[in-house]
Amino acid sequence: MKTFGIDISHHQRGMNLSIAKNQGVEFVIIRAGYKNRSGYKGKDECFEKFYSEAKKLGLKVGAYFYGDDLNVDSAVDSAKFFLDCIKGKQFEMPIYYDVEGHMVANTNATQLTNIVEAFCKHCEHSGYLVGTYCGMSTRQNEMHISNHWCVWIPAWRATKPNGADVWQFGGETNKIRSNRIAGMICDQNYCFVDYETNIKNRGLNGFAKQEIPTQSIKNTSKDYIYSGLNYAPVFDAEYYARMNPDVSKACAGDAKKLFKHFVTFGMNEARIAHPNFNVKVYRKNYDDLDNAFGNDWTLYYRHYIQFGITEKRKAI
Repeated sequence: MKTFGIDISHHQRGMNLSIAKNQGVEFVIIRAGYKNRSGYKGKDECFEKFYSEAKKLGLKVGAYFYGDDLNVDSAVDSAKFFLDCIKGKQFEMPIYYDVEGHMVANTNATQLTNIVEAFCKHCEHSGYLVGTYCGMSTRQNEMHISNHWCVWIPAWRATKPNGADVWQFGGETNKIRSNRIAGMICDQNYCFVDYETNIKNRGLNGFAKQEIPTQSIKNTSKDYIYSGLNYAPVFDAEYYARMNPDVSKACAGDAKKLFKHFVTFGMNEARIAHPNFNVKVYRKNYDDLDNAFGNDWTLYYRHYIQFGITEKRKAI
């Protein structure tokens, strides 16, 4: 999947989000707050208005905090302020810590890693799906954060950077499309993850946890064999039906047909088919697999079955 969106702040004051939606925008990530070098914290003056308008238009919404934290205590303080800014709201996209500038230039890798982890963990413990926004060089060379967090990478070029869940492909410079949305220059993004389903199913980001109704599935089996490999560790017919009601309906709730769909289409589409295996989490957790398999999702399923379980690799 690939959806198109923008990230905005007071710099886009007055932007008409209705026009933006008509131009193809499906999600917005709004700056909720910031901390400057002196330690002053402020709420973005356009956050409330942009949030309200986006929700009325049915756009998916995320939020970010521009931090300038130089130690763990400051990062936790920023996280608390950020959570106050977004309290009582619902977000279909993750909430992000913007890691750049002064805080990167004035810390070493260990310090920056601890700062980012402290901010993200505080937000996660408060019930949010959390991510980081930072450049590839920072992510690879300036810190060593866990792959657990959602990944938003700015790279103003024509090719997607490896490992990006959300790719900010352009701003003032844009090599893919016009740099203007609704007549204004703004940062533009592609998202490659179905965050909304994950967030709502887990009851995160202000949403109540959704109960997925159990479906009656026929012709179930404890083993699901395809090309000599047992896919039972990554495929459960009832779970696949619950997580993919469109597929269940098309397959009339038949486990054999559901499994056929999974091996024919589901794996290529990175669909979730087992409560103990999420292929996107598996890929994100292990750089060696990402480097070896790239976007060939089927290889991640097979690797987990053949090696990952024995190696005790984590996939949820």
